[in-house]
Amino acid sequence: NRSMGESKPQWNSRYAGPVPHTAGYYVKCMFGGVLSCGLTHLAVTPLDVTKCNMQVNPGKYKGPAAGHAHDYCRGGLARRLEGLGADADWLLGAGHVQVRLVR
Repeated sequence: NRSMGESKPQWNSRYAGPVPHTAGYYVKCMFGGVLSCGLTHLAVTPLDVTKCNMQVNPGKYKGPAAGHAHDYCRGGLARRLEGLGADADWLLGAGHVQVRLVR
């Protein structure tokens, strides 16, 4: 029984679940999103660049394997990593946003 002067503690949704949703929790979610979503997309970017090259110049790029080999011979590893810089900021940010929206 409560006496008249006592008030019930206010419910806080941040502490309603098994894991408290503190700022540290959201930072961990952000890094989880960067690792799971961002790095996966960055790994696929060279394949996407080759696909685009195949669409633009089908005579030079006969298939994915030949396209990768052609790009590597033309510019080495730097050529294979083309497109990563342009996508990195957006993709890593997208991983953060996706996990933040889910949580």
